[in-house]
Amino acid sequence: MLWHTPTEAESSWAVCLAGLVINIVEFITNGVVLREAWGQAMQALGKTAQLSVGGIVIFNIWGFLLGIAAVWLYAAIRPRYGAGPTTAIRAGLFTWAVAVFLANLGNYPLGLFPTRLLVITSIVALVEIVSPHWSEPGYLRKRKLWRK
Repeated sequence: MLWHTPTEAESSWAVCLAGLVINIVEFITNGVVLREAWGQAMQALGKTAQLSVGGIVIFNIWGFLLGIAAVWLYAAIRPRYGAGPTTAIRAGLFTWAVAVFLANLGNYPLGLFPTRLLVITSIVALVEIVSPHWSEPGYLRKRKLWRK
């Protein structure tokens, strides 16, 4: 497979999509579904249950930086592994392992957060980080940026 060099606009689209997916899924997971559980965990640590506006902004920045890192990694390994969904999934898995799995694994023995929350957020993050990568080649193929 040969890859035509994407324009800056198309690369920006991929980064924005990845960051947007991460932020939306994180909001639904942590801000809606697990809101009470996170509140209880934070109160157990002597913190307020409600996340501040500054905290929300930091998490949104984190989501977009994670999207940038994931798309950058895909672009970096594409010459070695070739363009396609398999390479995209590799990039997503590696990004997840470094950014989420290792961080949660490091928090587990400290006992600061319930194991249930660490496991749920790790699994959700795996889906949210890998799925935009899996779908990106399909988008690019439709726009004739990727050919066999």
